[in-house]
Amino acid sequence: MSPHAVSLVGDEEQADVATRDQTARQNVSEHINGTTKKSLLRPYDEDELHDLVCVGFGPASLAIAVALHDALQDGLPHLRTHQPKVRFLERQSRFAWHPGMLLPGAKMQITFLKDLATLRNPRSQFTFLNYLFEKNRLVQFTNLSTFLPHRVEYEDYMKWCASWFEDVVDYDRDCVSVEADHKDASTGSVAGFRVTSVDRKTGRQSSIRAKHVVIAAGGRPVIPDCLPSSHPRIIHSSQYATSVSELFRGGRQPRSVAVIGGGQSAAEVFNNIPSRFPDAKVCLLIRGSALRPSDDSPFVNEIFDPQRVDQIYAQSPDVRSREIANDKATNYSVVRLELLEHIYTTMYSYRLQYADESQWPQRILSHRTVTGVEDCELGDEPALRLHINNSSDISADWQKPTTETLTVDLVVVASGYRRDAHEDLLKGLRDLMPGGGGDGQRWRVRRDYGVEFDKGSVSEDAGIWLQGCNEQTHGLSDSLLSILANRGGEMVQNIFGAQHAEGANGHRSTAKKAPATKAKVPVTRVVPKRAAAEPKKKVAKPATTTRKAAPKKAATSVTTAATKRGTKRKAEDEAEAPPAKKPAAARKIAPLKKPAAKKTAAVTKTKAATIEKTTSTRKKQTEVPVPAAKQPAPKKAATTRKRKATDEAPAAPAKKVKVLKKCAVINEPPIERLNVYVFGEGSAGELGLGTSQKAIDVKRPRPNFNLAADKVGVVQVVAGGMHVIALTHDNKILTWGVNDQGALGRDTTWNGGLKNVDAAGDDSDEEEDDNGLNPKESIPGEVDFSATEVAEGARFVQVAAGDSCSFALTDDGRVYGWGTFRGNEGLFGFNPHTEIAHRPILNPDVKKITSITAGANHVLALDSNGAVFAWGSGQQNQLGRRIVERTKLEGLKAREFGLPKGAKKGIVSIMAGSYHNFAIDRAGNVYGWGLNNFGQTGITGNAGEDDALILKPQIIDALKGKTIISIEGGGHHSLCATSDGDCLIWGRVDGNQMGIAADEIAKMSDDAVIKDDKGEPRIIRLPQKVTAIQGAVTHVASSSDHNVVITKEGKAWSWGFSSNYQTGQGQVEDVEVATMIDNTATRDVELNGATTGGQFSIVTAAAME
Repeated sequence: MSPHAVSLVGDEEQADVATRDQTARQNVSEHINGTTKKSLLRPYDEDELHDLVCVGFGPASLAIAVALHDALQDGLPHLRTHQPKVRFLERQSRFAWHPGMLLPGAKMQITFLKDLATLRNPRSQFTFLNYLFEKNRLVQFTNLSTFLPHRVEYEDYMKWCASWFEDVVDYDRDCVSVEADHKDASTGSVAGFRVTSVDRKTGRQSSIRAKHVVIAAGGRPVIPDCLPSSHPRIIHSSQYATSVSELFRGGRQPRSVAVIGGGQSAAEVFNNIPSRFPDAKVCLLIRGSALRPSDDSPFVNEIFDPQRVDQIYAQSPDVRSREIANDKATNYSVVRLELLEHIYTTMYSYRLQYADESQWPQRILSHRTVTGVEDCELGDEPALRLHINNSSDISADWQKPTTETLTVDLVVVASGYRRDAHEDLLKGLRDLMPGGGGDGQRWRVRRDYGVEFDKGSVSEDAGIWLQGCNEQTHGLSDSLLSILANRGGEMVQNIFGAQHAEGANGHRSTAKKAPATKAKVPVTRVVPKRAAAEPKKKVAKPATTTRKAAPKKAATSVTTAATKRGTKRKAEDEAEAPPAKKPAAARKIAPLKKPAAKKTAAVTKTKAATIEKTTSTRKKQTEVPVPAAKQPAPKKAATTRKRKATDEAPAAPAKKVKVLKKCAVINEPPIERLNVYVFGEGSAGELGLGTSQKAIDVKRPRPNFNLAADKVGVVQVVAGGMHVIALTHDNKILTWGVNDQGALGRDTTWNGGLKNVDAAGDDSDEEEDDNGLNPKESIPGEVDFSATEVAEGARFVQVAAGDSCSFALTDDGRVYGWGTFRGNEGLFGFNPHTEIAHRPILNPDVKKITSITAGANHVLALDSNGAVFAWGSGQQNQLGRRIVERTKLEGLKAREFGLPKGAKKGIVSIMAGSYHNFAIDRAGNVYGWGLNNFGQTGITGNAGEDDALILKPQIIDALKGKTIISIEGGGHHSLCATSDGDCLIWGRVDGNQMGIAADEIAKMSDDAVIKDDKGEPRIIRLPQKVTAIQGAVTHVASSSDHNVVITKEGKAWSWGFSSNYQTGQGQVEDVEVATMIDNTATRDVELNGATTGGQFSIVTAAAME
């Protein structure tokens, strides 16, 4: 709540409140008869200090206005004695909602019950039903038997609501900045803000002061880089209905039109053009193979429920991003089934009328990607010539799609919106960000939508709030209409008081995440004014409910033949403050000097019955899968151990860093230099390609010249979820990617400018333009060991990457790590004394280690006696020992557990999956343990049960008698390579993880396959050969839902989830069957290793001397 709400009350305001209370009781009956249309919000002079100023007056701000009116009417306790001073600043000349898409017949995509009030307070006068009643259409509307009103009618409903608030809205006001206005005299904290705007009619600039500012400025249309951002004949779909008539006046019509996009807006424009321009021919250009329907089924629609925000925000960044990516399939690049069927029927009618498809008035051209445009003439009229890549003939050379041109009079682009207006508006407040606010730092947003500032820099009763630009942290509904009613109530609650009743869905969010409680009055959901950046509430996610556990993958490590993997992680709301200052006497580890080595074999040689020490690491992450039957009850935020007050690493000592005594050398480092090829999604710098435009979406393997073998000399590389770690020939450790929670082990604060390449107004067509990435994250950089106790002359021999953590092993068996682990409820800690390690820390609990491997949030280490140690988060029993809620933090201490050890029976190889593990003993027995809800451990007893866990390591009977030379654990599946060259795989089926054709799976025995209620294969419980692979497999790598394997001939094969090109096959559709990766960069190269991250992959080859 806002303490200032009471302190600012004066005598005049007391009179205002008394008048308001009297009129409020009349309002409910009066508005029904249409005798008044005035809200309870009252205007005040601009020079007065306002309680709240909203930048933008679209649906999000309108929902806040409605909720505040209702709160005043219902008597929110802290508003009973205070008339709030509120102002809305809107750029448009009047209220309008997507006027360019108000097409005849176009319907809403959500039910009218998700209006501006009903889900929060169905008794509000601002419900859609009351609007219909006011307009005398309620009875007639019910006769339509629909929940989906026409878009034109719904916009009129919102205009009707907006008309109540004319007194407190300033239209034609273009906001240019939000800055600190004044500070509290006693604390020095910012106690208010100044919003500066320009009157678009007069050009006059003015400012208004406020305690709180909500930024709800909406989205800016995005024009792809391949097209000019400003061209009279290239328009965004949001301008279509309002602009196209201006382009073609006096009865003129376009002869041909190109619509670019595969979503609802593109389909609506495509469907509308024949009625608007009957003589025009129109082509719809889509990247995929066909228009796809939206999923409006009830279970899927729960992703738009209000409580989904809590569930999404509580997840770790990597799980959160994967969940959102899965959710996007319901709302991005999809079309409502009714419209889709209408378009198909129209296409069918053309087949009956025309002999040749080129004569059709409307055509859908699939597998098309526009690469450029130029002005030209069609007849004597100006026109545009589009340059297009056509990859529809997949039987041809996929690496060289055919090119074609299309000449049109008009191009309509339906490419979505960029929602980053707050970045420009808040530039003047960046120095208040946690950590100082370098230009590359992103704003962090709390669960309650409040911007997080540096501790003590902003008063508790002041704040900045963001609306409609938080999809990456709050979920898919953030920019949609679905939860506006609830969110409007939350914002009123956050700003004006915490004593109001809960919302209609009856659950309350508090800083300590109290259990859900039922509300007495369904008015608004309650969220605390200051929620923690990482909620402490546990949100259990059954691992069996979604098609894909995670659309992005976990990671694998690459050295020669052995691999490991990691998981995807990180979101911009979790960037940490820089570490404490370094000691005066800094020291670097001496570079490793070694004679030139002869080229060695690409694949690590193995004994007949065992695997040699692993030389790489990896890990993966799916959603943090808490089995349904074992979900812990919510508990208070307090833990059973002491932590630091902040997330920063302990301050470095002022004295010189201690140099450890070198122990006996027990490990040798790899020496073969590698060429590194990357592919997949690089939007967070995961590919290490730098700040070029070409560093984002890499469809097929591309050499990473930042890791050139002759200059850098990488000898091992391991992918984590959204970061990568590499070891070089001269004893350096390099990292790149996302640095949330210190995963990179170095300072990546960037003082350079952040350019938004898709921002409106950027008309550059250069492919090499800056992509806006932080170069200190997107370019490989050396890990900072200057403040770490390391033995003189220590050499690193192996690296491993987890979800938000990294590790390095030395030649004398010491293990160093940095970053943090995450648990089901969020941040878990790195060791018993440190929550986040921003720089490398020695783990004193393990010694004489010969191999390390990291899962999503845990680590395994193998010592010279064949004993295995585990530490990290063990909530899925991946540590091999029972973990209970009360003692879960004991998992941060490395401990040995129930595996054989010793010279005769000990373990010789270890491998960590996301939440399960494998170990191989000297006799060749393979052990599995951890999460088993899809049979991923290979243990068949409880495979497929929702709460299936293998508490202690068990021998995998199905692998007895087989010599395993490489094994990998994915998110919900696993695979291995045998000495016979076979690739065996088992686990989850429904995401194309198996690489086996559906008809082949259908022929498998009932013992081998577990089916769902519909009789569809769900789990392969017994290892099956991936028969499509040609050649003997020597190395396997796996992430959550995609896999890459290397054959003896040096070829890479991949399959699985491919939405970010992580399979290297140049397509976003899933790759069902194992397919060889074939492109110019790697066609004549003998590959020897692979590692997979959340949404990207890496393959390596021995560098030629």
